[in-house]
Amino acid sequence: MGTIELIQNLNDKSHQKHTGKELPQNPAYMRRNVGRVIAEKEHVWKTLNESAMHMYPSTTNFLLAKTDIPDLSRKLDDIGIQFLS
Repeated sequence: MGTIELIQNLNDKSHQKHTGKELPQNPAYMRRNVGRVIAEKEHVWKTLNESAMHMYPSTTNFLLAKTDIPDLSRKLDDIGIQFLS
C-alpha cells in the first residue's frame, strides 16, 4: 500500500544513481535504510492488524490481509492509497 506520490517517486530514476553508488561504498547506509523499511513494514502490519483486518505473517516485501470491509479498495483509492486486490 502507498500513496500515488510515493509510487510515482519510486518510478523516478534520479535517486537510483545516488543509491547505486552509495550502497557498495557505505554498508552502514544500506543497513540503516533496510532497518527503516523493516520498521515501517512492521508498523503498518501492526496498525492494520489492530483494525478490521486480519494480517497474515510476512517475511516478504509485501503484506497480505483479509477483511470483510465492503468496498475497501474503492475507499482506499478515494484517499490516495492503491494496492493490488
